[in-house]
Amino acid sequence: MDRIPSLFSFSTLLLFILVLYKVSSAYGNAEGDALYALKIQLSDPNNVLQSWDPTLINPCSWNQVTCNNNNSVTRVINPSFCKVGIFPNRIHVNGFMLLATMRVVLLECKHMVIDPDLTNANLSGRLIPELGQLTNLEYLELYCNNISGKIPTELGELKNLVSLELYSNRLEGNIPDTLGNLKKLRFLYDFTSFRFSFNEISH
Repeated sequence: MDRIPSLFSFSTLLLFILVLYKVSSAYGNAEGDALYALKIQLSDPNNVLQSWDPTLINPCSWNQVTCNNNNSVTRVINPSFCKVGIFPNRIHVNGFMLLATMRVVLLECKHMVIDPDLTNANLSGRLIPELGQLTNLEYLELYCNNISGKIPTELGELKNLVSLELYSNRLEGNIPDTLGNLKKLRFLYDFTSFRFSFNEISH
């Protein structure tokens, strides 16, 4: 008779562990799903991203992916990535989050410490308000592209932003007053030349 409760308790514990494992796997792979969404939008002629397998528990074993001790992604694609021929400039994953088609990547990878340098990459689209959720963003360098629309006021929420370069795009409207909240900003290039470098920004 004593074996029945013991067996029940063991079965319950086993079920709990299984459910916990499934929940942890689903959470851990949310970043993997987001990064895989980025992968399928990239040209990868040298198969640098071949190890990006969305069926793994988390993306920490993927090439070009760095994680912290909690298996959360902290950096994707280091500067040497420019050598593989995907784009002629430095590529960092969050640069693609600025386009509406990459909204899911933006929402799923909020704890990345990122420094996107996507200058002269022929990017087009609009800066989306959700960009303000990337509170660890330090460098946002998107000059000499074809980005259009207005600068989101939400950029003022990027408290860790050090450098902001948006000139030579097709932006319009006013420079948001919220940019005055960026206390760590050291480099601001070059809003005085917006009107003369394809942008129609007033300041």
